[in-house]
Amino acid sequence: MAISKKNTKRKTSSSSSSPSNLHPPYLQMISEAITTMKDPAGSSQPAIAKFIEAKYSASLPTNFKKILSAQLKGFVKSGKLVKVKNLYKISPSEKVKKAANSVENKTQIKKSVKNVTAKTPVFQIQSGSFASSQSESPISASLELSSFSLNTNEENVGGASTERSIGVKKAKVKRKNDEESQKFIETFNDENQQLLEILKNGCKVRQQFFEIKMLRTQNELKKLSLIEYREENKILLKDLNSISNPIVRDFLQNEQIRILRKRSQQ
Repeated sequence: MAISKKNTKRKTSSSSSSPSNLHPPYLQMISEAITTMKDPAGSSQPAIAKFIEAKYSASLPTNFKKILSAQLKGFVKSGKLVKVKNLYKISPSEKVKKAANSVENKTQIKKSVKNVTAKTPVFQIQSGSFASSQSESPISASLELSSFSLNTNEENVGGASTERSIGVKKAKVKRKNDEESQKFIETFNDENQQLLEILKNGCKVRQQFFEIKMLRTQNELKKLSLIEYREENKILLKDLNSISNPIVRDFLQNEQIRILRKRSQQ
């Protein structure tokens, strides 16, 4: 009896001295502290310890801070945490792992929900009601059978109506798509017609601009010819006897002869 009491005392003392089994893993608690504080630069060890003590004080051991510092160093070495100037942040690879785990958990929950809904029976027939229906009169049984057949027919009718409504919806969608495509073709044709008219008008404008330019050049040529005609008249009206320089007199005489020949040929 004394031995059993000692064993029970050892068990109770060991169970009371190991409260660490009650709190989550250190990585989970540290990650929770960092994400909750939301500091972009990171969280310091005292801040992380303060957060964990505030939330899990009842289940933490007495040497919690020593264990926390050792765990932080280990997580930095393993690449799960990043340390920058005594501040700790969750590493990008660890964030990716957490996101993947959350996605997997969501997919597993969806699959379990689907399995549960698939396993649940749609119709539940009670054995007692079935036995009582057998013990009733054949008239009531026939009435129940007829009502059951009517219900099944109603279900079939409901299924047919849903199929018909789906067909009507498809026809509406097809009609709407046809109308939209027709509108698009009409607008495309209208825009093409407008472009053709713009091009035609552009050709007309270009032709008019060319004609105006030609008229301007002709006017310029006429002006030049008029200026030349006036200069030639001045040369023709020169009195050669009044010019003492023989070279200038000979030049003007030759020019007068040239001008007279040119005008006689026109």
